[in-house]
Amino acid sequence: MVLHGAQADYWIVPARVNGEIALFVVAREAAGVKITDYRTIDGQRAATLEFDRTPARRLSGPGTRARRLSSTSRITARCCCVRKPSAHSTH
Repeated sequence: MVLHGAQADYWIVPARVNGEIALFVVAREAAGVKITDYRTIDGQRAATLEFDRTPARRLSGPGTRARRLSSTSRITARCCCVRKPSAHSTH
């Protein structure tokens, strides 16, 4: 479950690579992304994200470079959402 996951433009995804945790950025429109959007019991929005050989840009860890992510519960349960600021944003 990723709170507001379906509303994000990008996700920051931790994944284990060669025994180390690395961070990846995944774009919403990337190939192999499946989003299941739903409402939580308290009325918020949440989503289940699945990745099937999805291109991702590695942000951290040794040998930082683009990789492909496969769907696992560890990946989908620990994503965080990133939205582009809108032209109307006051922040």
